[in-house]
Amino acid sequence: GGVKNIVSEGNSQNRIRKLKIVYQLTSEDVSFNFGAHIGNPGLAGGGLVISHRGGKIIGNVFSNANVSGIGEITESLIISGSGNSLSGVDVNLNVETYSCVGATTEIDGDLEYHSSGTNTCDVEGSVTTTSDVIQSVDFPITASMLNSWKALAQEGGIVDGGGDVNIDSDRTLGPGKITGNLTVGNGDTLTIYGTLWVTGTFIPGNGAIIELDDSYGDFSGSIIADQMVDISNLVVLRGSGSPSSFLAVISTSQSLLESDPAIAIANNSDNAILFAPNGVIDVRNNANITEIVAHKLLVKKATITYNFGLANAKFITGPSAGWKVTSWKEIE
Repeated sequence: GGVKNIVSEGNSQNRIRKLKIVYQLTSEDVSFNFGAHIGNPGLAGGGLVISHRGGKIIGNVFSNANVSGIGEITESLIISGSGNSLSGVDVNLNVETYSCVGATTEIDGDLEYHSSGTNTCDVEGSVTTTSDVIQSVDFPITASMLNSWKALAQEGGIVDGGGDVNIDSDRTLGPGKITGNLTVGNGDTLTIYGTLWVTGTFIPGNGAIIELDDSYGDFSGSIIADQMVDISNLVVLRGSGSPSSFLAVISTSQSLLESDPAIAIANNSDNAILFAPNGVIDVRNNANITEIVAHKLLVKKATITYNFGLANAKFITGPSAGWKVTSWKEIE
């Protein structure tokens, strides 16, 4: 799990001393407290739209922008900001929002909305008002963290001397910077040994496997693209194999267009975090995702399942990340 115990022994004329030191990989703790976290507080045009009755988010949702459409949120929903609203999407537990609109919007739990807002929803539980406006919540991965991850990837060197990288057989990469596009062929496996920064697009083909190296252990890692990420059918995105290890696929694209999203994903599985802090993520065709954080989220016939292990995800830049002494003592 990223921890090493080192014991040293000194012997002088049968006088023995032993010292035990505990080293641990340095990491950045990232807390994902919601199944989906929507709306960058510093940008306009965000929000959650579920456009298919089969669309579902299993877990809690926090949005700094409007939530609308059809479909279902299985747990609670909180919408921050003055004037933002819930419309059309059913919520199985409680809702806190400025306004709740639409007679077809069903809330099985309680509703609390702002005294200056409106409520026309079908609420099974209690309905109360408040004069407090819900404050926005920043994304768990900050811009400064992304910049530091990119810098560490760049320190690993330019992959293949620069330009596009096309993977047509199983390969291990990282840490490193790709100054172009990255494609992974159908059915091929890309193993990530350290943070990858792609300045262009990232496109894994049908049936490709993108995974963290086993040496990540209980830690999580990332691949960052500056442009579109297009995840094809049956692509597997996963961590090292440990239940607490996750692969974060990140796009810093600012596109909010459905035709050119920051991240598009369909028919995938396993331990994946999708993060698009400035753009839109388009989820469709029964994609199962562990966690989504996006400025805007479009959900079609898809399910997003929150994994409670993400509450304490620990990110490192790779197995070559720095070690630090966490404790020491004389044991003999």
